Amino acid sequence: MNEFLTSDTRHDFVYFLKVVNGNPNGDPANGNRPRTNPLTNKGIITAESMKRKIRDSVRMRYGVENYFDKDVLLSERHSVNTIKVKDVNAVTKYMLEKYWDVRCFGAILSTIAANPGNALRGALQMSMLESIDPVFPFEHTITRCTSINEKEKANQNIGQFHNIPFGVYKGVGSYSPCQRELSVDDIEKFYTGLYFGNQDCESTARPPGSVEVAGLWIYVHDSKYGNALLGDIHEMVKYRRTSDEIPQSMADYELVVAEDIHLHRWND
Repeated sequence: MNEFLTSDTRHDFVYFLKVVNGNPNGDPANGNRPRTNPLTNKGIITAESMKRKIRDSVRMRYGVENYFDKDVLLSERHSVNTIKVKDVNAVTKYMLEKYWDVRCFGAILSTIAANPGNALRGALQMSMLESIDPVFPFEHTITRCTSINEKEKANQNIGQFHNIPFGVYKGVGSYSPCQRELSVDDIEKFYTGLYFGNQDCESTARPPGSVEVAGLWIYVHDSKYGNALLGDIHEMVKYRRTSDEIPQSMADYELVVAEDIHLHRWND
Protein backbone atom coordinates (compact mmCIF):
# COMPACT_ATOMS: atom_id res chain seq x y z
CA MET A 1 0.00 0.00 0.00
CA ASN A 2 1.21 3.51 -0.78
CA GLU A 3 1.70 5.08 2.64
CA PHE A 4 1.00 8.63 1.48
CA LEU A 5 -2.65 7.89 0.67
CA THR A 6 -5.30 9.45 2.91
CA SER A 7 -9.07 9.15 2.95
CA ASP A 8 -9.97 12.33 4.86
CA THR A 9 -8.09 14.91 2.75
CA ARG A 10 -8.48 15.98 -0.86
CA HIS A 11 -6.31 14.53 -3.65
CA ASP A 12 -5.63 16.02 -7.06
CA PHE A 13 -3.85 13.98 -9.70
CA VAL A 14 -2.27 14.47 -13.11
CA TYR A 15 -1.52 11.60 -15.48
CA PHE A 16 -0.28 11.03 -19.00
CA LEU A 17 -1.12 8.29 -21.49
CA LYS A 18 1.31 7.26 -24.20
CA VAL A 19 -0.22 5.92 -27.42
CA VAL A 20 1.88 4.03 -29.99
CA ASN A 21 0.00 2.53 -32.96
CA GLY A 22 -3.22 2.25 -31.01
CA ASN A 23 -6.75 3.64 -30.87
CA PRO A 24 -7.22 4.89 -27.31
CA ASN A 25 -10.88 5.84 -27.69
CA GLY A 26 -12.76 5.27 -30.95
CA ASP A 27 -15.87 7.25 -31.81
CA PRO A 28 -18.69 4.81 -32.74
CA ALA A 29 -20.53 7.62 -34.55
CA ASN A 30 -17.52 8.22 -36.79
CA GLY A 31 -16.47 4.75 -37.93
CA ASN A 32 -14.59 4.17 -34.67
CA ARG A 33 -11.95 6.71 -35.65
CA PRO A 34 -9.83 8.04 -32.76
CA ARG A 35 -11.55 11.06 -31.27
CA THR A 36 -10.04 14.43 -32.13
CA ASN A 37 -10.86 18.08 -31.60
CA PRO A 38 -11.66 19.34 -35.15
CA LEU A 39 -10.37 22.83 -34.31
CA THR A 40 -6.93 21.78 -33.07
CA ASN A 41 -6.53 18.16 -34.29
CA LYS A 42 -5.57 17.25 -30.74
CA GLY A 43 -6.63 13.79 -29.63
CA ILE A 44 -9.40 13.28 -27.10
CA ILE A 45 -10.19 10.47 -24.68
CA THR A 46 -13.46 10.73 -22.77
CA ALA A 47 -13.61 10.33 -19.01
CA GLU A 48 -16.27 7.66 -19.54
CA SER A 49 -13.82 5.58 -21.57
CA MET A 50 -11.25 5.75 -18.78
CA LYS A 51 -13.83 4.88 -16.13
CA ARG A 52 -14.88 1.81 -18.13
CA LYS A 53 -11.30 0.55 -18.19
CA ILE A 54 -10.82 1.33 -14.50
CA ARG A 55 -13.99 -0.58 -13.61
CA ASP A 56 -12.90 -3.60 -15.66
CA SER A 57 -9.37 -3.53 -14.26
CA VAL A 58 -10.53 -3.33 -10.64
CA ARG A 59 -13.07 -6.11 -11.19
CA MET A 60 -10.39 -8.35 -12.76
CA ARG A 61 -7.73 -7.64 -10.14
CA TYR A 62 -9.83 -7.52 -6.97
CA GLY A 63 -13.08 -9.32 -7.80
CA VAL A 64 -15.28 -6.35 -6.87
CA GLU A 65 -18.83 -6.09 -8.15
CA ASN A 66 -19.66 -3.01 -10.19
CA TYR A 67 -23.12 -1.60 -10.68
CA PHE A 68 -22.37 -0.51 -14.25
CA ASP A 69 -20.86 -3.56 -15.89
CA LYS A 70 -20.82 -4.97 -19.39
CA ASP A 71 -23.78 -7.10 -20.48
CA VAL A 72 -25.70 -6.35 -17.28
CA LEU A 73 -29.36 -5.33 -17.35
CA LEU A 74 -29.97 -2.92 -14.49
CA SER A 75 -33.66 -3.85 -14.38
CA GLU A 76 -32.71 -7.47 -13.69
CA ARG A 77 -30.32 -6.45 -10.94
CA HIS A 78 -33.09 -4.49 -9.27
CA SER A 79 -35.58 -7.35 -9.48
CA VAL A 80 -33.42 -10.20 -8.16
CA ASN A 81 -33.58 -9.67 -4.40
CA THR A 82 -31.50 -6.53 -4.58
CA ILE A 83 -33.65 -3.48 -3.99
CA LYS A 84 -37.04 -4.15 -2.46
CA VAL A 85 -37.24 -1.26 -0.04
CA LYS A 86 -39.07 1.98 -0.70
CA ASP A 87 -37.00 4.17 1.57
CA VAL A 88 -34.66 6.41 -0.43
CA ASN A 89 -31.99 6.52 2.27
CA ALA A 90 -32.00 2.74 2.61
CA VAL A 91 -31.61 2.32 -1.15
CA THR A 92 -28.73 4.77 -1.20
CA LYS A 93 -27.02 3.00 1.70
CA TYR A 94 -27.43 -0.37 -0.01
CA MET A 95 -25.99 0.87 -3.31
CA LEU A 96 -22.97 2.47 -1.66
CA GLU A 97 -22.19 -0.60 0.42
CA LYS A 98 -22.56 -3.08 -2.42
CA TYR A 99 -20.97 -1.42 -5.45
CA TRP A 100 -17.41 -0.09 -5.60
CA ASP A 101 -18.03 2.03 -8.70
CA VAL A 102 -21.07 3.76 -7.16
CA ARG A 103 -18.97 4.80 -4.17
CA CYS A 104 -16.22 6.10 -6.43
CA PHE A 105 -17.99 7.57 -9.45
CA GLY A 106 -21.59 7.95 -8.31
CA ALA A 107 -24.73 6.94 -10.17
CA ILE A 108 -28.08 8.28 -11.31
CA LEU A 109 -30.61 5.93 -9.79
CA SER A 110 -33.65 7.04 -11.77
CA THR A 111 -33.96 3.50 -13.21
CA ILE A 112 -34.86 2.22 -9.74
CA ALA A 113 -38.60 2.54 -9.25
CA ALA A 114 -38.19 2.86 -5.49
CA ASN A 115 -35.75 5.71 -5.87
CA PRO A 116 -36.79 7.84 -8.87
CA GLY A 117 -34.49 10.66 -9.87
CA ASN A 118 -32.06 10.37 -6.98
CA ALA A 119 -28.43 11.01 -7.94
CA LEU A 120 -25.33 9.97 -6.03
CA ARG A 121 -22.31 12.15 -6.69
CA GLY A 122 -19.04 10.25 -6.75
CA ALA A 123 -16.02 11.08 -4.63
CA LEU A 124 -13.74 10.73 -7.68
CA GLN A 125 -14.02 13.04 -10.66
CA MET A 126 -12.02 12.85 -13.90
CA SER A 127 -11.61 15.19 -16.85
CA MET A 128 -11.52 14.40 -20.54
CA LEU A 129 -7.96 13.78 -21.71
CA GLU A 130 -6.40 15.82 -24.50
CA SER A 131 -3.18 15.18 -26.36
CA ILE A 132 -0.32 17.59 -25.80
CA ASP A 133 0.18 18.03 -29.55
CA PRO A 134 -1.99 17.33 -32.61
CA VAL A 135 -2.33 13.67 -33.53
CA PHE A 136 -2.61 12.12 -36.98
CA PRO A 137 -5.09 9.22 -37.16
CA PHE A 138 -4.46 6.66 -39.89
CA GLU A 139 -7.02 4.44 -41.61
CA HIS A 140 -5.79 0.99 -42.59
CA THR A 141 -7.61 -1.21 -45.09
CA ILE A 142 -7.52 -4.97 -44.56
CA THR A 143 -8.99 -7.96 -46.38
CA ARG A 144 -10.59 -11.07 -44.93
CA CYS A 145 -9.65 -14.43 -46.45
CA THR A 146 -12.78 -16.27 -45.30
CA SER A 147 -16.39 -15.66 -46.32
CA ILE A 148 -19.73 -16.16 -44.63
CA ASN A 149 -21.46 -17.59 -47.73
CA GLU A 150 -21.03 -18.10 -51.50
CA LYS A 151 -22.51 -14.71 -52.34
CA GLU A 152 -20.02 -12.94 -50.11
CA LYS A 153 -17.20 -15.10 -51.49
CA ALA A 154 -17.70 -13.58 -54.93
CA ASN A 155 -16.82 -10.16 -53.57
CA GLN A 156 -13.62 -9.16 -51.88
CA ASN A 157 -14.14 -8.71 -48.16
CA ILE A 158 -12.60 -5.41 -47.17
CA GLY A 159 -12.55 -3.76 -43.78
CA GLN A 160 -10.87 -0.83 -42.08
CA PHE A 161 -9.35 -0.04 -38.73
CA HIS A 162 -7.87 3.16 -37.35
CA ASN A 163 -4.99 4.03 -35.09
CA ILE A 164 -2.65 6.81 -34.04
CA PRO A 165 1.08 6.35 -34.72
CA PHE A 166 2.04 8.33 -31.62
CA GLY A 167 0.55 10.70 -29.10
CA VAL A 168 0.82 11.76 -25.46
CA TYR A 169 -2.42 12.62 -23.66
CA LYS A 170 -2.86 14.54 -20.40
CA GLY A 171 -5.67 14.00 -17.92
CA VAL A 172 -6.49 15.37 -14.48
CA GLY A 173 -8.84 14.40 -11.69
CA SER A 174 -9.60 14.68 -8.01
CA TYR A 175 -10.79 12.84 -4.93
CA SER A 176 -13.00 14.87 -2.59
CA PRO A 177 -14.01 13.55 0.83
CA CYS A 178 -16.48 16.46 0.93
CA GLN A 179 -18.58 14.49 -1.56
CA ARG A 180 -18.04 11.11 0.06
CA GLU A 181 -15.22 9.76 2.18
CA LEU A 182 -13.91 6.51 0.75
CA SER A 183 -11.68 3.97 2.44
CA VAL A 184 -7.97 4.03 1.65
CA ASP A 185 -8.49 0.58 0.14
CA ASP A 186 -11.10 1.92 -2.31
CA ILE A 187 -8.83 4.81 -3.26
CA GLU A 188 -5.86 2.52 -3.84
CA LYS A 189 -7.99 0.29 -6.06
CA PHE A 190 -8.89 3.35 -8.13
CA TYR A 191 -5.30 4.47 -8.68
CA THR A 192 -4.27 0.91 -9.50
CA GLY A 193 -7.09 0.65 -12.04
CA LEU A 194 -6.13 3.99 -13.54
CA TYR A 195 -2.50 2.94 -13.82
CA PHE A 196 -3.10 -0.53 -15.28
CA GLY A 197 -6.54 -0.10 -16.88
CA ASN A 198 -5.43 0.08 -20.50
CA GLN A 199 -3.02 -2.81 -20.00
CA ASP A 200 -5.75 -4.95 -18.45
CA CYS A 201 -8.21 -4.10 -21.24
CA GLU A 202 -6.10 -4.85 -24.29
CA SER A 203 -7.96 -5.41 -27.55
CA THR A 204 -7.47 -5.41 -31.31
CA ALA A 205 -7.76 -1.62 -31.27
CA ARG A 206 -5.39 -1.39 -28.31
CA PRO A 207 -2.84 -4.21 -28.69
CA PRO A 208 -0.30 -4.89 -25.91
CA GLY A 209 1.86 -1.85 -25.18
CA SER A 210 -0.02 0.48 -27.51
CA VAL A 211 -1.72 2.50 -24.76
CA GLU A 212 -0.15 2.83 -21.33
CA VAL A 213 0.34 5.31 -18.53
CA ALA A 214 3.53 7.34 -18.91
CA GLY A 215 3.22 8.76 -15.40
CA LEU A 216 0.73 9.40 -12.60
CA TRP A 217 1.36 12.12 -10.01
CA ILE A 218 -0.79 12.72 -6.93
CA TYR A 219 -0.95 15.78 -4.70
CA VAL A 220 -2.37 15.08 -1.24
CA HIS A 221 -3.79 18.21 0.38
CA ASP A 222 -3.69 18.96 4.10
CA SER A 223 -7.46 19.30 4.41
CA LYS A 224 -10.62 17.91 2.88
CA TYR A 225 -11.22 21.23 1.09
CA GLY A 226 -7.75 21.55 -0.41
CA ASN A 227 -4.94 23.98 0.29
CA ALA A 228 -3.60 24.68 -3.22
CA LEU A 229 -5.12 26.00 -6.44
CA LEU A 230 -6.01 23.27 -8.92
CA GLY A 231 -4.65 25.18 -11.89
CA ASP A 232 -1.27 25.42 -10.21
CA ILE A 233 -1.24 21.70 -9.40
CA HIS A 234 -2.21 20.68 -12.93
CA GLU A 235 0.69 22.70 -14.35
CA MET A 236 3.25 21.22 -11.95
CA VAL A 237 3.91 18.26 -14.27
CA LYS A 238 4.51 18.70 -17.99
CA TYR A 239 5.91 16.87 -20.96
CA ARG A 240 7.57 19.58 -23.04
CA ARG A 241 8.64 19.14 -26.67
CA THR A 242 12.37 19.24 -27.23
CA SER A 243 12.21 20.28 -30.90
CA ASP A 244 9.89 21.69 -33.54
CA GLU A 245 9.65 18.33 -35.31
CA ILE A 246 6.47 16.25 -35.09
CA PRO A 247 6.86 14.07 -31.96
CA GLN A 248 7.22 10.38 -32.77
CA SER A 249 8.34 8.96 -29.42
CA MET A 250 8.78 9.86 -25.76
CA ALA A 251 12.36 10.83 -26.62
CA ASP A 252 10.89 13.92 -28.30
CA TYR A 253 9.58 15.16 -24.94
CA GLU A 254 11.23 16.38 -21.76
CA LEU A 255 9.58 15.65 -18.41
CA VAL A 256 9.35 18.76 -16.22
CA VAL A 257 8.21 18.38 -12.59
CA ALA A 258 8.02 21.41 -10.29
CA GLU A 259 10.26 21.20 -7.26
CA ASP A 260 8.36 23.62 -5.01
CA ILE A 261 5.42 21.30 -4.38
CA HIS A 262 5.42 17.76 -3.02
CA LEU A 263 3.97 15.37 -5.59
CA HIS A 264 3.80 11.60 -5.17
CA ARG A 265 4.47 9.52 -8.27
CA TRP A 266 2.44 6.33 -8.37
CA ASN A 267 4.44 3.09 -8.38
CA ASP A 268 7.72 4.85 -7.58
